[in-house]
Amino acid sequence: MANSSFTGTGTSLANYALLASPTFTGTPAAPTAAADTNTTQLATTAYVIGQAYAKLASPTFTGTPTLPTGTIATTQAVDNNTTAVATTAFVLAQSASQADIETGTSTTEFVSAGRAQFHQSSAKAWAKLGVSGDVTLGYNVPSCADGGAGITTVTIGTDFSTANWACVVGGLGSGTTVTTAKAISCSSQAAGTMVLSAYDFSATPVLEDPNNFFFAGFGDFA
Repeated sequence: MANSSFTGTGTSLANYALLASPTFTGTPAAPTAAADTNTTQLATTAYVIGQAYAKLASPTFTGTPTLPTGTIATTQAVDNNTTAVATTAFVLAQSASQADIETGTSTTEFVSAGRAQFHQSSAKAWAKLGVSGDVTLGYNVPSCADGGAGITTVTIGTDFSTANWACVVGGLGSGTTVTTAKAISCSSQAAGTMVLSAYDFSATPVLEDPNNFFFAGFGDFA
């Protein structure tokens, strides 16, 4: 009959591992399985390293790495211009604010579609207007009002920051002679409204409707 206290040649069995649920000490070694082995064979440290898995801390990827949707990573500081992984939070933080776009000096921030109009080079409002109080087409011009012969009052949707903005005007006349040409002017300019007037080029100029008014406004939004 087997006896667990049998010492054999005098060496205690306590120095040997059990076959079932052994507890090793020291630095046990085992044969290293081939890469991608998927069995119950012991995995040595050499096997794990040979699988070429990335470390959790500061891994360096090669090839063309992909990440599952929703992968969480450390967000880098704004303007980090390295090969570090960019999280969604990092990307959104690179979006230029209204003030950044108005300043127009950053070369690292991107401009989102909803903020492009804040740049100084962009028209904040523009339109082609009829003479009967109709906006034929335009941007940030919800309405205009017929003020009589040669006059229309324009309403800006989102106001300028002040009344000090540049108004570029023009018009489409109804003929080619001097008397049917039109001189267009802008007056009563406020942050959210202004008046367009059209005069003919006769010896005694009079207000006269063009076929259409045109204008574009440049400046700062509030």
